[in-house]
Amino acid sequence: MLRIASPLLTSQWSITDSNEADLVIYSFDSIAGRKAWQKRSASLTGLLTHHADSHEPVDIIFQKPLHKTQFAETLNLAEQKLSSHQSVKKSNSQLIPQTKASWLNTFHHLVGFSKKPADNLPALNLQAVSHDENAVSTIKDPALLLVWLNQLPNDTYQRVPSLLANLKALTQQKIKPGLLLPLLEMYRSQVNELLFTRDIAAVKRDLYMNTESLRTISLINELIGLLSVAYQQIVRFFYQRGKTPLSQPLMLLAINRTAEMLGLQLLHSFQYYRVAPAGIWQLLHELFLYQEKAQTLHQEVTVKPYYQSRSFFEIYGQIVLTALTDPYSQMRFDVLRLFRLMSQFTDKIVIVRLSEQQSKVNSRFLLLGHFCINAQQDHCPQPMHNIPKEIRSAETSRLFDAQAVLKSIETTLREAKSHRTHTVMSAELRLVRHILPQLNTSYERRFERIKQETDEHIQITLGLESVHQSLQGNLVNALDWQLVNLSNGGMMAKRAHTDCYHLNIGDFVGLFDTNQKVTLAVIKWLQIDIHNDVQIGLERIIGKPEPVMCQPADEQEEHPALLLQTDNVTQANTKIILTEKGIFSPNRKIQISGQSTPYSILANGLIDSSLDYEIFNYNLNLGS
Repeated sequence: MLRIASPLLTSQWSITDSNEADLVIYSFDSIAGRKAWQKRSASLTGLLTHHADSHEPVDIIFQKPLHKTQFAETLNLAEQKLSSHQSVKKSNSQLIPQTKASWLNTFHHLVGFSKKPADNLPALNLQAVSHDENAVSTIKDPALLLVWLNQLPNDTYQRVPSLLANLKALTQQKIKPGLLLPLLEMYRSQVNELLFTRDIAAVKRDLYMNTESLRTISLINELIGLLSVAYQQIVRFFYQRGKTPLSQPLMLLAINRTAEMLGLQLLHSFQYYRVAPAGIWQLLHELFLYQEKAQTLHQEVTVKPYYQSRSFFEIYGQIVLTALTDPYSQMRFDVLRLFRLMSQFTDKIVIVRLSEQQSKVNSRFLLLGHFCINAQQDHCPQPMHNIPKEIRSAETSRLFDAQAVLKSIETTLREAKSHRTHTVMSAELRLVRHILPQLNTSYERRFERIKQETDEHIQITLGLESVHQSLQGNLVNALDWQLVNLSNGGMMAKRAHTDCYHLNIGDFVGLFDTNQKVTLAVIKWLQIDIHNDVQIGLERIIGKPEPVMCQPADEQEEHPALLLQTDNVTQANTKIILTEKGIFSPNRKIQISGQSTPYSILANGLIDSSLDYEIFNYNLNLGS
């Protein structure tokens, strides 16, 4: 029953045989229970009974039959009573003179006051937590925590709130670093499992977003962020006492774990197209400079009995490389794949202080693959050719050189092409081929953006079926969007995230202006900003759409399709059609209806495709 009710509890309880239990529950249905009651201790007492009241002086009544909600509410009430008892006990104890300890307290105060961070290392702006002596109790024994974690429900919607609530309670406790570390490591395992386990339930949860899914996404990000703050408390303990990561392995491990959690929080934000939480990049850059000065940047660490960490350089390099690949334009599942892939290239990264000559270089060709780390700013490293000289030459700026990474990727692609390999790596090869322009800083916008001076709005319908129906009459599945800017090749639009349909990179949409003129487009990038507005980058699909139905010769079912008529001279005689995914195959015979006379076509060559649609050209099947 305790395990079942766990998600509803405001604090976690565990069963113990100790005589110092916080709550002892008795049953008067047996002689043994009544004897135990006669020998009861001063603990909070509970009675398990069928009746709603009792003549005995019990504190809490657990009424049979036990139900999950009722049981949880009773335990929560017990917790409140327990807290009030402890407060009274504490206030009474404060009335007792403590003159004997006063000189010792004064001594500790003076010693503590004299401690300060190491003078030879940069300052760290670590996040602090307030310790509350009246904080909700939580599990501080690693063995009990492991038992509790194993009892949590597998359902993410229930599991995450429980993890977050207990970690919050843990951060409010004063616990020595050596005792805190094993507890945090258990929460770290839970975070990694939440992020990297891609079972059927996780995939469905991401594909079919609902209110509960969105809430859980926010809670997971908060959980990761809180865990990074918890590790920072270990760092702070040593930092404020003048210790250094070179002399204190536990401090080095905690710094690396902090960086790891900050990186995972960024990764989780990328995966769900959220902007990076404020302060993460700046703290990562600060930690880099700190480790660089401490000469522990490339140092792996092991803390007994079995806690290990990669070097800070690898952790930092992996998330920076991932961020440089423009994750907001990647498919959600590809972001995780890219993150794993980038771990193979961290040893190729070079990060150094810029020389005077490097700070003056303006040649874009010479700066290919070069980025600038500006530790004074809270953002990812930026292409060097966009950075002013005064920032390049600053004490806290560094050159992030990814040229060796590019060479390694290009070598891999050449080898794959020469061997014509079609292995499991093909998906990864497709990914790295796609990100090369971002890593070598050669990516350029093909069309100039023109910012909208007026508050122009458009209606956007999502999906081929909705666009198909909207072209024949009233708009279907359409939402109002504000047009931010546009160009010959695309546009940017935004709207409030509330009540917005679930979007993915590669989604097919139809844009209808006030005159019902339609433009077809595909979502190329997606981001949810700090104001909870959804911003989308759209690339136009050339052609005036005409709704028809298509039926492959080997199928009985008709499917919606759009014939695309183009004014482009080079494509004037090219016949193009847009269909659902899976319709195209070379020379496939397809029946077209919806115009005056049905006719047959033969699929020719695939022009473009995503998970949402296919565009291909065709020839008329004159023999039909």
